[in-house]
Amino acid sequence: METLAYFSRRLGRRWLVLCLAWFLGLPLANAQDETGEDLVKVRLLADVEAMAPGQEFTAGLEFKMEPHWHIYWRNPGDSGLAPQVNWQLPSGFEVGEIMWPVPKQIKDSGMVTYGYEDRVILLLKVTPPADLKPGDKVTLHADIDWLVCKDICLPGQGKVELTLPVVAANPPQNDESASLFTVSWKSLPSPQSDWTVTAQREGKDAVELTFQPKVGEDPTLPESVYFFGYDDGVVSPNAEQVWKREDDGKRGSLRLKLAATAGNPTHLPGVLTASSAWVQGQAGEGKWEINPELGVSSADTSTGVVATGEDKQIMPQAEGVEGYLLSLGLGGWLALAFLGGLVLNIMPCVLPVLSLKVFSLVKHAEQCRSMALAHGLAYTAGVVLSFLILAGVLLALRAGGEQVGWAFQLQSPTFVTLLTALLFLFGLNLFGVFEIGASLVGADAKVSGRGDLLGSFFTGILAAVVGAPCIGPFLGAVTGLAVQLPTVTALSVFAVMGLGLASPFLLLAVFPQARVLLPKPGAWMETFKQFMGFLLMAAVLFFLCVLSTLSGADGMTS
Repeated sequence: METLAYFSRRLGRRWLVLCLAWFLGLPLANAQDETGEDLVKVRLLADVEAMAPGQEFTAGLEFKMEPHWHIYWRNPGDSGLAPQVNWQLPSGFEVGEIMWPVPKQIKDSGMVTYGYEDRVILLLKVTPPADLKPGDKVTLHADIDWLVCKDICLPGQGKVELTLPVVAANPPQNDESASLFTVSWKSLPSPQSDWTVTAQREGKDAVELTFQPKVGEDPTLPESVYFFGYDDGVVSPNAEQVWKREDDGKRGSLRLKLAATAGNPTHLPGVLTASSAWVQGQAGEGKWEINPELGVSSADTSTGVVATGEDKQIMPQAEGVEGYLLSLGLGGWLALAFLGGLVLNIMPCVLPVLSLKVFSLVKHAEQCRSMALAHGLAYTAGVVLSFLILAGVLLALRAGGEQVGWAFQLQSPTFVTLLTALLFLFGLNLFGVFEIGASLVGADAKVSGRGDLLGSFFTGILAAVVGAPCIGPFLGAVTGLAVQLPTVTALSVFAVMGLGLASPFLLLAVFPQARVLLPKPGAWMETFKQFMGFLLMAAVLFFLCVLSTLSGADGMTS
């Protein structure tokens, strides 16, 4: 769930519009006669006119945007994508991490994003190898991808290069670039301040940063403060940040709201910006880089700490039925997992797959009870086994130190490619392009007539693989809790979740009399099949967008 929420946020509503336009062949960009390359101009600069062996210099990627258009910071906020840079460097060269200037808040259509308008230069350090030969010329190349937005978003890409001669030592400064870089240097956060900051988790979804001056000093806190988190999906960009000053500005606190996908972070890296300098007597705005360790308030019992042996987990909080079941302990967690799995059956990504087995029941409603039960158990076994395998891999990855959540498989381009291709084939089948005989779904008359249980088993696998990444009610809290529980308990929760997904078909198989509720075979089935085909193609579209985010355009075509 956390991973899918990540992709949904990364794609955002604008990306989904772009993907839909691309899929349907709509001339979105041409309608404006503009492209991402028209709206953003990129070039590579250096603060020197030559380079010397082994001597570090500063390079800058300059982005110049058309008025009112913007690109994104390292954490784009509620939607968007940060610029991606792929260097092609000569042997021995090293390029440091991008030094990101402090962004601005950009509010649009109820979303808050972080980015830059007009012009920004992203600085980075370049270190040549020590064996360069004076008199040579060296060219640095980079491929850059970006997303530029105003009312709509347009992707752009470009190539930049910079050629510099090699001198023996003391390369001359490039006055023009150095002057431009000065603005960027001033926009970078300071690594330290005279204030100390601590971070404390308060309740299920809040963090409080507290500020204290050094002992013996008597400065005054700024009038306003805002926190830009480095890690995407941890601090909610849409929530208000509440700043309080106490003791005549000698102490202060900033209350932040955690995003639903935050999990249990151990640190809170980011940038604090202020209306005035943090150090008294300095001019301009204060920009301070912090990374405090995130603790849990010992006086706060609303975090829902669950004791399991020597470990403690933060139990997600929720209201209504979800909150009540969470408070009941293991029995409530299992009930919540079952409900979440049950609701997955009506999600658009699962419904078309499930419909294939429903068609099989409609066609063969008169088959004997024992055979119907066997098919139901085979389907259930495929679903539950798949959930157990996915959960086992997830728990193993987390035990190895990976910070992944449920639906982690969507981080694999190979997995997403195979799943997309499989869904596309099933969509073509529902449209009647071809018929699947002895197939994974076992929906064909020949297979059903033979009593082929393997088809039902693989249908269960497909339903689980497609259903696991779906966003559905009741699943967010219970999956967030399950990944923290002991292995046996966690696997039990995920197994019951799979049982919930399989339960409707299993009940129809166990109680043949319930099948009288199914509609009679008729011409409606063909129309309904094609409607389900459109739903499957919508799922294909979504996974293509996920694949584009993972691999880029080149990765999708390679």
